[in-house]
Amino acid sequence: MRGRSRVALFPLLLALSGCGQSEDNPFLGAGASSAPAAGAEIVFVSSAWSTDAAAGREVYAIRSDGGGLQRLTSFNSGRLTDVVEASFGVERGKVILRRTQDRNGDGKLDANDGVGLFVLDLARGAESELLAANWRVESVDWSPNGAFVLHTAVSPASGLEDLFVSEPNGANREALTQTLTSRERRSRTDPAGTVAIYERIEGTAPAQIYFYLSSATQLPLTTGGTPGDLLAGTPYRVGSDADPDFSSQSDAIAFRRLTSTAGGTGHWDLMQFSLQTEQVTPIVTGPRYRGAPDWGPKGIVYVELDPTTTQPSLVLIQPDGTGRTVLATFPAGTKLDYPRWLP
Repeated sequence: MRGRSRVALFPLLLALSGCGQSEDNPFLGAGASSAPAAGAEIVFVSSAWSTDAAAGREVYAIRSDGGGLQRLTSFNSGRLTDVVEASFGVERGKVILRRTQDRNGDGKLDANDGVGLFVLDLARGAESELLAANWRVESVDWSPNGAFVLHTAVSPASGLEDLFVSEPNGANREALTQTLTSRERRSRTDPAGTVAIYERIEGTAPAQIYFYLSSATQLPLTTGGTPGDLLAGTPYRVGSDADPDFSSQSDAIAFRRLTSTAGGTGHWDLMQFSLQTEQVTPIVTGPRYRGAPDWGPKGIVYVELDPTTTQPSLVLIQPDGTGRTVLATFPAGTKLDYPRWLP
């Protein structure tokens, strides 16, 4: 790490957040945008603005009672764009986006267009690039204190995903993992911004949840379920544990486990790992697609697909599996992904 230990990297970035930063890259033009309303509590990405199955996703906000649905971005008023994921730090007026757009003008989005990182000032409608699309960014998490950005992206050295960290303006980017045979994906930091969790895939084995303390200390937390078939178009086979997120008290982790490849998107259970007892317990199970969970002050929010109607819904549930509330349901074919609690 060029002369300093990664053990101290997260505290170092906390200190750097108060120092002078270089100017952002030239604005790229995000179109009309707006900050979340005062009562908004959750953000997510969706193609709900269009009935076209090929439409890109935009950023939306909603209250935890299902009211106040608000579209925050309008990238698709110009070139075909897909906002894959949105992460807020401490400011509700700024968001870091993982997104792609039709860079070669062929009218479609594919691997050739890549996925980059961008910071968007929602009030001004101004966006600047943090990481170029050729890095194929796979996840993003702006630390709750706003001091750093944790992300996973494809490493040029191995062609596989590694874990990276940078300042919020993209400066001082460093690799936290540099493995040549494993895939480090879907990373999240704890509420204090001191440690991280992520999913790790070794070869053809099911994904496991790992705990990151330093470059020398990375511990497996889960062993996954019974291995089974590969889910087409993904790196996951049955038994994979994916998309971990810390509880608000940092005493437990929510994640999802692939139990079947049925329906093309697979069936996923939501699970909980206790950092006190080291036990894994189910939160919600059954033959449905369930997306990445996000654990916030009022429960765990996630996307669920009804196998009968194929309509996606935004669902809120308590950590013990009770209190299921459907916040919003969208027409079949609507893309709906990565809900997050707002700061």
